[in-house]
Amino acid sequence: MKNKQTGKLFGLILCMALMLALLAGCGMDNKVFVIHPDGTADFLSVKRGPPTGAMGGVFYPCQKAKVERGSQILVYTDGVTESANANRVLYGTERVPEFLNGRRDLALKPLLEALRADIAAFADGAPQSDDITMLALTYNGPGKTV
Repeated sequence: MKNKQTGKLFGLILCMALMLALLAGCGMDNKVFVIHPDGTADFLSVKRGPPTGAMGGVFYPCQKAKVERGSQILVYTDGVTESANANRVLYGTERVPEFLNGRRDLALKPLLEALRADIAAFADGAPQSDDITMLALTYNGPGKTV
């Protein structure tokens, strides 16, 4: 018999991950990637809200999305896309899905380690100018709207 608390706990963790994406992107570039079971990666569109903590009484947009069982979800702060090399060229938003496509076979920890290594290789020794925070999880529940 399935423990009802397990489903509630996963729902809480998923909500926290998506909240991190929302808060990391409030007033900034916010991207949530879904790596589908077939290995393709694409954006999960997250509505932008006002900067976090700028004023009281602010409401942030909520939305729903369909996530397939077995999909991996990646959220990160803008320190990923704003990582720059010595020529001040940014890692950029488009490099993330290029990196993720075809890497579905990697477990989450090696995936994040490989992405971090790719960012470091791109920066080629240039100093890090911002925090780089990433969170990845696998959705193992039934395919339904979350």
